[in-house]
Amino acid sequence: IPTYTPAKKVITIEEIKKIIDLKDFDNDWEWYARDIWLLLYRMNGINFVDLLKLKWSDKKGDYFEFFRHKTIRTRRSNIRPIKIKITDKIQEILDRIGKKESPFVIGQISSLDYDEKYLVYRNRKVKAKVNKYLKAVGNRLNLSMPLDVSLARDCYANTLKRSGVNA
Repeated sequence: IPTYTPAKKVITIEEIKKIIDLKDFDNDWEWYARDIWLLLYRMNGINFVDLLKLKWSDKKGDYFEFFRHKTIRTRRSNIRPIKIKITDKIQEILDRIGKKESPFVIGQISSLDYDEKYLVYRNRKVKAKVNKYLKAVGNRLNLSMPLDVSLARDCYANTLKRSGVNA
């Protein structure tokens, strides 16, 4: 029986540029939320939980190397690290929102000694707050669909597809 998987709907390249070029924020949380979205997008569409767990010690020269949270939990063998080059645009965002005093890049986890339950809680809590402010930004920009952290991953994938990259 054939199956049909509809294409994910994403915002246009022009709408992505509106997000990137945005300079007018109502508060610091909107700016932070937009920067989180850009970081997820520019870091090859990584998942929010992977950004939450990303540590400064994962930085190896001019790139980050880490294992996806999902992969660690689901695969037993052939686990390969993700490598993301730290471009000038990524570095610019890290300089704005990176928490150098924390072992974690965005500083939203308080201790290196955390368990899965704590990670799930922090992921849900921080993502909800970021999404709240992203929604406000998206509404102000009059985007064709609601802006949230998961849209960054889909937009990155579609940007590659539009560019002819077969990933």
